[in-house]
Amino acid sequence: MVAQVRCALMTEAVIRQAEVADLAAIALLRRQWTQEQGGASDDPGFDERLATWFARESSRRIIWLAEADGRLVGMMNLVVFERMPRPGRAPSRWG
Repeated sequence: MVAQVRCALMTEAVIRQAEVADLAAIALLRRQWTQEQGGASDDPGFDERLATWFARESSRRIIWLAEADGRLVGMMNLVVFERMPRPGRAPSRWG
C-alpha cells in the first residue's frame, strides 16, 4: 500500500509499507533516531540483529516508511495483537 500526503511546505510525501528489501533503510533510520535520542549508533552487530528481529516479527508487525523528495524521512511500526478466541465471538485483533 502506498499513500501520498501533501505537507505544509508543499512537499509530496509517499508512505509505503516496508519490505525485506528495506532492511538497510530501516537500520539507517533506527541509527539516526538513536543518535537524536543521545545514544551511540556504532554497533557492529546491529544489522544482523535487526534482520533476525525482522524475520521473527514481520508476521505480526506492519512497518511503514515515509519518503519525501526521494529520501527517507520517517518510519512507524505497529504490532498486531490477535485476541484469544472466545465462545460466541468473532476473532478480533488490535494494534
